[in-house]
Amino acid sequence: QITVDIVYGGAFYAIVSAGQYCLDIRESKVSDLRAAADATTDILRKQLELSHPETEGVSFVYGTILTDGNDDYSEEITDTMCVYAEKQVDRSPCGSGTSSRIALQYFKNKVKVNQSRTFRGPSGDVFTAKVVKEVNCGKYRAVVTEVKGHGYFCGNSTFTLEENDVTGRGFLLQ
Repeated sequence: QITVDIVYGGAFYAIVSAGQYCLDIRESKVSDLRAAADATTDILRKQLELSHPETEGVSFVYGTILTDGNDDYSEEITDTMCVYAEKQVDRSPCGSGTSSRIALQYFKNKVKVNQSRTFRGPSGDVFTAKVVKEVNCGKYRAVVTEVKGHGYFCGNSTFTLEENDVTGRGFLLQ
């Protein structure tokens, strides 16, 4: 059995220390970390009914964020790995995931407003985050967070649909 926190930071995430699976966020194989996160997400999607108070279409566990368990306020970098959507590993600390982690730390009284933390993803990229202020979201206490980091452009695509291409508009196989 493990204990998870469910937090919304742009999507709903399960947040759990990798140590609960007897794994180490920096030393364990990515495949083992991913398998633990995937199993958690799958179970929660089946067993947990979520509802966002203001936004339709986001009321499900989007992924599981594994942490090093270093949640107390510190100047130390805290490691994180976000496994989201369909078993994808975010190379960065994940923007919405970092927002979720700092919000959770705030509500667990681990950080205060404007105390920044640094979060490191699997590739070594870092984001900093802080809670800016407390607000309400519907009838719930919530926070506004600020996440800073750097992303890199990694590609683009151009799709062309020719006027006479009826199959290009979609088709159904039965």
